[in-house]
Amino acid sequence: MKAYQPKNLRELEEVLRNSALNAEILAGGTDFIIAERRSGRQPEELIYVGGVAEMKEWKAAENGMFIGACCTMSQIEQSPVLAGPFAAVAEAAADVGSVQIRNRGTIGGNIAHASPAADLAAPLMCFDSEAVVLRGGELARIPVERLITGSEKTLLKKKDVILGFWLPACPENTVSHYYKLGSRRQVSISRFGVAIALRLEEETAVQARIAIGAIGEKALRMRGMERALTGRKPDRETGRLLGRMLEEHIRGTSGRRYKAWASAGVMEDALAVFR
Repeated sequence: MKAYQPKNLRELEEVLRNSALNAEILAGGTDFIIAERRSGRQPEELIYVGGVAEMKEWKAAENGMFIGACCTMSQIEQSPVLAGPFAAVAEAAADVGSVQIRNRGTIGGNIAHASPAADLAAPLMCFDSEAVVLRGGELARIPVERLITGSEKTLLKKKDVILGFWLPACPENTVSHYYKLGSRRQVSISRFGVAIALRLEEETAVQARIAIGAIGEKALRMRGMERALTGRKPDRETGRLLGRMLEEHIRGTSGRRYKAWASAGVMEDALAVFR
């Protein structure tokens, strides 16, 4: 097996030009190693992008923020930059697996693998984030909401590499939260992953964004629920209203209908932090 370890974007572009079409791209490796052990097959060529400097960068600006695809969950969890409006991203990263997984797993890998229970998908969709993708030597920007098309399915082509994610700046007075209901207290796979971003004025949501993961083949923006929440206080009554809407959605679209029974409690708990 041939292995490549580019250290910067220029070297990465050169490796991609010269490598085989079916070369595997590896960052943290937490998903790749499990899949390789299950299949018993090794790729002919492996491109390790965890050393690419530009993919480990953070860039904050007035109009938004760039998070490099090779930033680990632990780095995101502990970042003071994400303590403000983008707190839901840090909270989601903190809920990924064990400490060991968070120390290795990357935000880029979490999205590229496209598990229905991927914790980072919902908050990135909630903030209208775009994936910055290196494709054929050019840069493409693809909304995360469109990038993930189904369970372990994306718009990524062979030898496409996610370099990072662009998060547009939030309006003033925006607060956010990620609520996860899992199967175990630790190392939990998400049964619900709710990302909410609210712009509050006098305790009323004048703008609302909601994305929910693990209720179907991919995380979804819940725009009907967003409209229902706008103009209301995030209280228990509103939580019950959104819970009924989520229950109806699950019963109408998902094979995971057993989750419908938990919807009211999930939305009440997800909104509790805003009260």
